[in-house]
Order: sequence, then C-alpha cells, then structure tokens
Amino acid sequence: MLQSFPAEQQMRLQSHVTQHMTEGVLIVSPVTGRILYTNARLDRLLGYPPGQLPGQQVAVLRTGSDTERQALADAIAAALQSRGEWRGALKRRSADGREIWFKALVFELVDEGFGKVWVALHGDPQDRCLAQDAPTQTFDPLRLSLHIQDSIEAERLAIARDVHDQLGAALTGMRMQLESLAARIQPGAGAVGAELLALADMARTTQLAARDICARLRPQLLEDLGLMEACRCYLEEWSQQVGIRARGRFGSPGLQPQTRLAADMFRVLQELLTNVARHSQASEVRLLLCAGRSGYTLRVRDNGHGFLPGQAGQGWGLKGVQERVLQHNGRFQLKAGAKGTQVTVTLQNAP
Repeated sequence: MLQSFPAEQQMRLQSHVTQHMTEGVLIVSPVTGRILYTNARLDRLLGYPPGQLPGQQVAVLRTGSDTERQALADAIAAALQSRGEWRGALKRRSADGREIWFKALVFELVDEGFGKVWVALHGDPQDRCLAQDAPTQTFDPLRLSLHIQDSIEAERLAIARDVHDQLGAALTGMRMQLESLAARIQPGAGAVGAELLALADMARTTQLAARDICARLRPQLLEDLGLMEACRCYLEEWSQQVGIRARGRFGSPGLQPQTRLAADMFRVLQELLTNVARHSQASEVRLLLCAGRSGYTLRVRDNGHGFLPGQAGQGWGLKGVQERVLQHNGRFQLKAGAKGTQVTVTLQNAP
C-alpha cells in the first residue's frame, strides 16, 4: 500500500532536487515579465549571488533589440500553445555583461499561487555543438514558424464552421418563421405583416453577411473547386467590389496542390490584391497563376503609382507574403516603378 508523505516534506524534497539539477532553472511570469525563481545552477552560470534575480524583470537577462525580444517571446508563446514546449538556443546576459549561449527547453505550468508560469531549463553553455550551432539559431522575425500559420488557418476554419453551422442555421430558422407569420397574418393587419416581412428580409441580409464572413475566413470555393477556380472567382468578385479592371490568366488545374500550399497561395492572392486596392490607385490589374512541376507561380501586376523610394516591401502585408514564401522554400520578387508594381511569388510543394 502506497503511503502519502506530508506536503511540507514533499516540498523540501522538490526544492532539494531543483537546486541540485545539472540544468539551470528559470521560472518567469509571462504576464508581468518578472523572474519568480532561479536555482543555484543558473545563478552560478550567470554569476549572480543566490536570491538576487527573483523579483527582477527577465529583461535583465535578455540581449538584442526590443523587436527581437518581442519576436522571440511571440515564437515561444505560439510553440507552447501549439505543442506544449519550445526548444532552441537562448542568449543570456551574465552579471558581468557577457553574452552566453544556452541550449534551452521552455514549457508552461499553472501554479496555484502564481498562475501561469514559464519554466526554462538551460543546458551547459560550454557545449561545443551549441557553440557551433548558436549563430545559425538566432531568431529571425521574418521566419514565422509553420505551426503559427497552421494554427491561424485551423482557427479560421473552426470559426467559419461555427458561424456557418450555428449562426447561419439560426438566421435561416428566424427568416422562415418570420415569413410564415407574415403569411398567416390577418388581412386587416397589413402593417404588422409588412414589418414581419421587413424583419425576414433583414434576417436574409444578415445571413448573406455571415456567409461572406465564412468565405473570408475559409473560402469554401477553395475546397469545392480547387485553387485555380477559387482564385478566378475571387478575382472577379474583387474587381466588382473595388471597381478596378482585372484580367486573369489561369493555367490548367493539373494536380490539386497540397492543402497548406493551396491555402497559402490563396492568402497571398488576397493580400496582393488588397494592397493594390488600398495603396496603388491603379485602374487595372493583370494576374497570372500557373502550375509547374514542383509548385505554383502567381504574378500580380498593376498600373498604379508604385512605391516611394526606399518603401518597397516594407509594409506588414508584403512581409506576411514573404513569410508564406519562406515556409514553402519559394521565391518572392518585387518590381516597383513609376508605372506600377509587379509581384511574383512561387510556392514549392513539399517533397
């Protein structure tokens, strides 16, 4: 029969084990950014006296610019949410100002007293493999991890299904009941019947708006018709909405691309056309989408005013396009001038 030990005795054992671990332990509150705990091993590795780090902001240990710090924190948060842990190289600032590389593992716990906390285990900074790998493991803000885009796309799909199944069904039922009530109304109460029909028409309009939201979140055409036809339909609809003449050339559908590639290429098309509508003041857009042996190529050209010197590719929209290109080992090319802008994107199928 197993015996339970007093809670105080268990806590002393846990503290003893943590203090004698070969890895440096750092516990941080992701909400406040304050250090909650460090073990003796991490204190020695960084050159701090015992008990000096808890209570300080974790920024005292970080290096790099504010942008790089925030990008790394966002990447860790996304990894924790998607797969429960983050592994990589962390660069810490020691008490004497030196920068030290660690091979690290970060995971998340929920504590009764502190709530959600991040626990970071730091390996031996003298590891030769780490010293060789560290320069190549620095975080590049442009390279969003695949799981970030996957989680975004999955969340869009889930929201679209909820809007379609729940809100759409409720609006359909409401409209049908209102129309039925209007049909059964007494002839002498024409005003009430007219109001019911107006409400039914409002429900129908809201239903169409909900359908449009679903299409923006996760275009059903992409799943029903494939990439080529979905892009063709989107181009026609976009042209009608924004009033910019559009000409599209689409290659043969060929084999249906992988799900991730198809979704990313469609999002790239949306972003590029959105940029044209918002910034270019163009009157015409020409689009080419074709399939090759290993992937798909999209070219969007407008006759707008182009970019100002030094501003080409600096917007967040185009950075998002470049992130998707990197994930598919593709190519991104931008040509901007006084007579317009041309963007060419190639996404490769995974081997």
